Amino acid sequence: MKRFGPDRAVKIFLSLFMGLGLAVTLAGQFEKTPPPPGRGLFIDLLATAQNGEVRLSFFQSTRFWGDKTGPAKDPKLVVRIYRQEAVGMVFGMDYEEILNDLTPAKATLVWDGPLPTINDRKYEFIDKTVQIGRTYAYWVSSNLGDAPTGPKAVRVRDPLTFWNQQEIDRRIDALAQAHPELVTKKVVSTTVLGRPITALYIGNPQKRIALVGPIHAGEAGPELIVPALEKIVAENPKALREVGIVAVPILNRDERERLAQGYPYYLRKNAAGVDLNRNFTALWGEVSYLYGLVSSDPESATYFGPKPESEPEARAIAALMAETKPLVVYSYHCVAALAGTDLVRSVASAGDTDYTARCEAVAKAYIDSATGTTQTGAYTRLVCTGGSLATLMWQQYGVPAFDMEGTEIAPFGDMPTHEQLARFQALHTRGILGTLRYFSSGTAGSRIP
Repeated sequence: MKRFGPDRAVKIFLSLFMGLGLAVTLAGQFEKTPPPPGRGLFIDLLATAQNGEVRLSFFQSTRFWGDKTGPAKDPKLVVRIYRQEAVGMVFGMDYEEILNDLTPAKATLVWDGPLPTINDRKYEFIDKTVQIGRTYAYWVSSNLGDAPTGPKAVRVRDPLTFWNQQEIDRRIDALAQAHPELVTKKVVSTTVLGRPITALYIGNPQKRIALVGPIHAGEAGPELIVPALEKIVAENPKALREVGIVAVPILNRDERERLAQGYPYYLRKNAAGVDLNRNFTALWGEVSYLYGLVSSDPESATYFGPKPESEPEARAIAALMAETKPLVVYSYHCVAALAGTDLVRSVASAGDTDYTARCEAVAKAYIDSATGTTQTGAYTRLVCTGGSLATLMWQQYGVPAFDMEGTEIAPFGDMPTHEQLARFQALHTRGILGTLRYFSSGTAGSRIP
């Protein structure tokens, strides 16, 4: 066997060492150069709406954050933020397809300069030049020739007509604190993400009507229920002596808060991806094909869940109904805060003539009181499917129960005007009062003085 001499071994070692050094140098040089075409410098772009402003956050990509001496670490790095409005976007009708024709090439440059980093990697930016009621798409890039990261869409909702979690809690707490003799606040459960589900027990504990809002995140509830309760408690406390109220102003809190923070598109399911109005035990598993969807499909917006009452929100309402045994249940639906007087009930109850008659009578009390008119024909429609709250109340308790759908459309779908909201708050206050009076003294149609 031929042995290597000392000179040859030294040459091989030097060659390997130089080759390794060259590889390290080339790798370092690659990391110090601008990103290749089509590769972005930034990742995880997030946009949220807060108090009429938009907050953006994003990070340096792992590749460039790891290069401790590269151009991304230059304190003078120019960050460029682009914004384009999604003109004409209608909530509940338009989704991600609104972004198809939006490009940073047509967008407005809203920031062009250095931004400080958080922990040497994260960036934050507040856009104070947005307008309430608009939907925007954002992109971020730099002066290094990197591909823009985005688009990320955000909707700037009016905090006066679309309450966030903080405002809902503030109003509920204020009501309970101002009227401790009439109002008791109780956390009855928590959501998928651990947010409290709060119930308000108001007035007579022996006889109650129930108000539930929103089971579907993108639909009506707290902006109608809480103002009505405030007005009734303050101005008509006698109406609560004989018949009380149990109310859950907001049920699907997790996804409702996503909307309040700017998620632009309609959300129906809870945070676990289940339609709560298909998750109750009554006729659970009955497949619905409404809206061109299939409720047994986990990818469908009407998915009924893996088993009956698999969701904590559904279990909370079912337990509350069992505890309070209400005389009637009104569940607030329809986009925006414009749930109206279109009262729909369980399809399965169609052949129950006694139940139908009782539903018609109590619906008439609500609608006539709310609108100040007497309508001809039926006051209710058959719409609610298996697994719905309305079907649960019919099957287990024989209690009239309705989803309250819309009778008016808000501009852009989810944001009523202030005038519209005030009208609908007054409408539901009258409807709730009419229902309390209908059930007072145990005699349908009697009146409270």
